[in-house]
Amino acid sequence: MPAISRALPILLMGLALSASPVDAAIFCDGSFQIVRGEPVSTPYCQDEALAAFARKNGARTSGDEIRRSSDLKRQSCVAAGDTNTQACGDYLAD
Repeated sequence: MPAISRALPILLMGLALSASPVDAAIFCDGSFQIVRGEPVSTPYCQDEALAAFARKNGARTSGDEIRRSSDLKRQSCVAAGDTNTQACGDYLAD
């Protein structure tokens, strides 16, 4: 039996085991993550809400980009002003 024929089932099994379950979908309602039907304030959803506000005002960004770049987050917070105080507390302090 050729080596590739023996390795293929092992590779397919490894691929199947490494697949994530649809990124365990996080549902946000504004700055709040819905956990077991209850709203919980989380930094993830706060960043998503900030990104949504920035996109609404013409910026091309995502929550993931905001989480990875503190400079982008600072710029988005300054542009948003006091509308996103949960996500921007550290960036809007006097």
